[in-house]
Amino acid sequence: MRRVLGVIVVLVLGLLRPTGASSQRALEVNDELLHEIFPGVQRFGPKQGSPPVFRAFAADPATGREVLVGFVFTTRDVPPEENGYNAPIEMIVGLDLEGRITGVRVLYYSESLTRTRGDFLRNGRWEPQFAGKHLADPFRVRRDVDNISGATISVAAASRGIRNAARRVAAAYLGQDGDPITSEEIEELSWPELAARGLGDHLVVTDDGSLQIELYLVPLADEAMGRILMGDAYDRALERVAERAAERQQWMIGVDGAVAALMYASALSILRGSDTLSFVANDLALAGEPRSGKVENHFRNVGLLLVDPSIDIEQAFTWRLEFGGGLQSSVEHRGARRTAVVAAVPAPSETQAAPAEADSAARAPDAPVMAAQDGPATAEPEPLAPLIDDGLIDFAAETDETVLERTLATTSWPRVVVMAALLALASAAFFSKLTWLRWVALAATLVVLGFAGGSFLSVSHITSGIKVGAGVYLEDLSLLLLVAFTVVTTLLWGRVFCGYLCPFGALQDFMEHVIPKRIRRKLKQPAHESGLWVKYGALGIVLAPAIAGSDISIFQYFEPFGTVFFLSPSVLLWTIAGSILVASAIIPRFYCRYLCPLGAFLALASLLSPFRIKRVQHCTLCTVCEHSCPTGAILREEIDFKECVRCNVCEVKLVDRAGVCRHDLEEVSRLIQIRRGQDYLHSPASGRPVPRGHGAG
Repeated sequence: MRRVLGVIVVLVLGLLRPTGASSQRALEVNDELLHEIFPGVQRFGPKQGSPPVFRAFAADPATGREVLVGFVFTTRDVPPEENGYNAPIEMIVGLDLEGRITGVRVLYYSESLTRTRGDFLRNGRWEPQFAGKHLADPFRVRRDVDNISGATISVAAASRGIRNAARRVAAAYLGQDGDPITSEEIEELSWPELAARGLGDHLVVTDDGSLQIELYLVPLADEAMGRILMGDAYDRALERVAERAAERQQWMIGVDGAVAALMYASALSILRGSDTLSFVANDLALAGEPRSGKVENHFRNVGLLLVDPSIDIEQAFTWRLEFGGGLQSSVEHRGARRTAVVAAVPAPSETQAAPAEADSAARAPDAPVMAAQDGPATAEPEPLAPLIDDGLIDFAAETDETVLERTLATTSWPRVVVMAALLALASAAFFSKLTWLRWVALAATLVVLGFAGGSFLSVSHITSGIKVGAGVYLEDLSLLLLVAFTVVTTLLWGRVFCGYLCPFGALQDFMEHVIPKRIRRKLKQPAHESGLWVKYGALGIVLAPAIAGSDISIFQYFEPFGTVFFLSPSVLLWTIAGSILVASAIIPRFYCRYLCPLGAFLALASLLSPFRIKRVQHCTLCTVCEHSCPTGAILREEIDFKECVRCNVCEVKLVDRAGVCRHDLEEVSRLIQIRRGQDYLHSPASGRPVPRGHGAG
């Protein structure tokens, strides 16, 4: 067993470098790429500013003078980045002065789908569709952004990353400082417009480029302003701090991000000169997700923060947030109203900038680039038109949707209906114990989740959850249905997914009924029992890099799903998949028994299942179920439940109400006679008598 696992580890480590290098190469940010992103530009200035951008210059047709025409930036320089299926997707984007995208290229991404489908985002068809889109567009998948089959989460994250980064750049460079926001504007403008105008103070905490927690802090002039912004949440929060509210300043606090639910008052403080003012628990009253008011559905939590009356909001001070695990951020409050530039895009701290520079060689190099300058001298650009203030850039299209809104907005309802119908069909087949219905369910699974849709579950969904968080499953409603169904059924009844909803398992079942019986072979019981542990070793090998925080992904060498159903171009992966298919043709459900890491994970979860297959007294003699079990999970009256895929093969032969074996007595007698005529040996693993030559299947 140790030798087998050792060989697997050596082979996998030897194969990692070529595949990773070919499918995840980083594009270099150079003059040629900048001109590709922003056509018709004479030259680009060095990358600078907050956020950092390359300024694009072209000749004014009327005067011949060189004028500013737009900006080029990388999404990595405009945090927080949106997580894809496995990690943030870094892109370079061009933006003109009218708020339109001029071009997009993916610089670097580490999505697991590249292992089986190749460079699926940079295929020459997906990136060009963004040119010409306006920042007011929602950039929603399946509506105004084309999807890539089987890559919905990655595509949605990349689209949001382009949109949100471009809006932050627009707020920083296309907006302009103006007069303080009036009460009339607070009533008329949407929350994204107010935020872009600079209402309140904005803190963002990221970890490895991923948004962890985001705060908006807005001083409330009176209760009317609180109700306009927060709706009913204002009164709920005020009720909790009513006794102290009259003595202190009221600030609206909006909380969002992955760890928003863990926000506590003492994490926040105010620095004023050499003084530090801390907050205590009863200074903060959170009222939950807002359902009315300007901030409706814009935050995961909203409430009131009571601030010491000695704090003068007309004077400068600093907010500081220290939030567990070393996560921290600070932002300067500069008077009653902050500028749009500062509010929309917090300047990256030194601690944030250092990692970006440290790993620039590993990702996309983006050193400042300046083309040779010809023609007239560059003039300082004229003050930019206040596009945001004039409404030319409409931030009413939601910038920071809730997960629920985002999911519902991008959901393909026909796909959800098909998924729900498939789950209902599988459930009907499982509970009815009708053999013909199970074969219908398997055929539907093979088509819907396999060749037609590529929506199968994979161990990569587990590694993605470890790297990105459980929220990744909420990005795709049909995937969420499948995950929820699998979790619930596994914890209650065992590996129902493996028996009904795994397209590769279905493929193996159909192969068993098509391939002649004469070529089948059975492993002897000792080999079978030892081989079962290989898949658990494979599971550990696949999960180890994700747990360690590494970008290395090796699941593709253990899972042939993507190779077969996505028709991978990789010769190496097809060699592995072909070998597994040949082995499965000879030994029924070979892959499920001995190699599947996802099956191993579900097997461990099934140990908690309370509703298991019952056995009766006759099972000590009858071996009909034992010989029929496709995974070799039955040995006389005992079932190794973690290896059972709940296929109903044994249950349809046993009626629980009768409590007796309903097998044909002649068949039982024949098997007993065969057994009596054989020599016996003992399984070293179980210590039970096993007929010589008896197979696990």
